[in-house]
Amino acid sequence: MKKLLFEGITLPEYTLSERLIQEAHRMLLSVGTWCSTVLCLLIISVLAGFMEKAGSNEPDALNFYIPLTYSVGLSMLITAPLNGLLSHRLAEELWKKNYAPLVNSLNAALTVLLPSIFILAFLMHQKWASSQVVGQGVIFAVLTTSMSALWICNNVMTLLHKDYGVIITFMLGLFLAILGTSLISDQLQGEGVLGVLSLGFTLTAFLQYGYIIKKYKNDWINPCYKFIRVNKENLMVFLFFIFFNFGMWIDKILYWFVDDSNNKLIGVLGEKKGVEDLFFHYSDYDYPFFVVFTLFAISQFLILRKLKELLKKPQQGFSDGLFLNLPFKYLDKEKNNLILGYRKIMYSLFSIYGSIILIISFSVSVDMIPLPWDNPYVFHILLISTLILGIFFLNLIILQYTDQYKPVALLCGFFLLTNGLGTFLTIKLYPDLQGLGFLIASLSTAVFSSIYVERILGRWEYVVIKNIANNF
Repeated sequence: MKKLLFEGITLPEYTLSERLIQEAHRMLLSVGTWCSTVLCLLIISVLAGFMEKAGSNEPDALNFYIPLTYSVGLSMLITAPLNGLLSHRLAEELWKKNYAPLVNSLNAALTVLLPSIFILAFLMHQKWASSQVVGQGVIFAVLTTSMSALWICNNVMTLLHKDYGVIITFMLGLFLAILGTSLISDQLQGEGVLGVLSLGFTLTAFLQYGYIIKKYKNDWINPCYKFIRVNKENLMVFLFFIFFNFGMWIDKILYWFVDDSNNKLIGVLGEKKGVEDLFFHYSDYDYPFFVVFTLFAISQFLILRKLKELLKKPQQGFSDGLFLNLPFKYLDKEKNNLILGYRKIMYSLFSIYGSIILIISFSVSVDMIPLPWDNPYVFHILLISTLILGIFFLNLIILQYTDQYKPVALLCGFFLLTNGLGTFLTIKLYPDLQGLGFLIASLSTAVFSSIYVERILGRWEYVVIKNIANNF
């Protein structure tokens, strides 16, 4: 607090505008990966706007949006398990300040994954797309591969805590994509915009990869595949990321392929026509889901903003104190700080993000915020789901801190199963309650994970000692 010497009254140290700028800056750094992903989607919307401005008709617009949706989903689902194994391996080495395996492990991940994704994406397009033109298949495969390279490089940059680097490279690479599209928009159709977007993703991944090589390369590059070796721990990490990412996508996939009323193609005249083409399925569920998960970044900020201070620091202090046989008073203090930090983050989720959800839901209910989709229930259901999902996400972080990958994999497997089964039953029995399966899955896994985390925190000494014993 500042004091006015001549009056003796106090004033806030920061003005409201300064505080808002600080919080925005912290949010950008805390959820850099999430913000960069949302930024990608916003850039995609801008590029689509350029395409429509160029006079593309409706089928061409669909030839842009639908392959792009499949490309994003395919790249994320395939890269997630390998990214998980890579993160698990590098996090241990970077914690020891050992940067030697960084470049070699990154190159191993790229050499294994990128050719496989290109071939798989091309074959999928040629088998299931309405148009089996080789050029369109190549563009789809290149787009999927470039995004996969970006997710991998972005993951390593995040592990290195290069948050500014992530944001800057995204902005630079995708700005050039926008610039290129705007300059030649009159000549571009759907596939042309996808091609320019691929160049933007490729340039962004190249900038991040170049930074990592320049900063951390010490010797000849020799790809190291140790992080994908088969053992029980790696299997649990692999299953964790497989189950979690499929659990996040399974409801949308079911709405694409099970709900016959949503499997439609917009015709030239605007009427909706049912189609059998696998590659042209989409759902009215996708739009509200994207809007809600953009808002979900707020809950991620509340969790990640003080994660190091409230959870990571007392957890590390307790582990080091137990390992060094420090007095019980010190251990009790660190354990208490850890439990209090966990509850503070939980309180922030309910009080701040819950209030935001309440305000948005009320505004929608009284028509202050008009919804661009027909179903009025899906938005409210998904909003509540993100609050509960934030609790599940926080519990997953706690469990990962202690390498509890087996219960994490089981919880995510249960999330996948519950979301899939709940969504399927919702489609068949309660078609108007879109998102109910996702709400049930989020609620059940949040409850079970919270019970398990409370149990873990109560016997934290046993958990740490067991982990120390396993590492020796």
